[in-house]
Amino acid sequence: MLRINTLTALKLMLFALILIGLAGCTAYKPAPAPTGFEGSWLGLGKNQIPNTLVNQREIGFMLMLNAQGKVKGYIGDAVINDTVLLKPNWLMSLFGKKEYKINCTLKGQIIQRENISRPSGTIVITGLDKGELLCSFLSSGPKDNTRNQAMSVTDIRLKKVAEAPF
Repeated sequence: MLRINTLTALKLMLFALILIGLAGCTAYKPAPAPTGFEGSWLGLGKNQIPNTLVNQREIGFMLMLNAQGKVKGYIGDAVINDTVLLKPNWLMSLFGKKEYKINCTLKGQIIQRENISRPSGTIVITGLDKGELLCSFLSSGPKDNTRNQAMSVTDIRLKKVAEAPF
């Protein structure tokens, strides 16, 4: 006969609860902007596409976040369609995920003069440092100049230029 001690039984129950929790929730959910995130932000990030494929090494970013978590803005020459700020759910936070995300669809080309576009992407906000919003941008995407290339922009540092505009 199989015997299970109390500690093993508790571990199995905890594991089952975590699995149930994972099945019933999404990893990120819409959220209001944390204190200090509201406003219009402007800055540059470093384009990580090799310079043999793309000449422009920096990409401009403009984000507008309101207190309710609504987001508008630009990535390079592309318009960010209206979207929302996402925060990790309680389980993701429990495992150390603290970054906020903005999943966005884009209208237009990111680098118009080089014909570089992406239909969508994710802006990851890692936090505030000395009044700057720290971010990165990741996107897979369609062909750019006949090459299928993921786009990554790192070291994005945005400075607040105005309070929440909408």
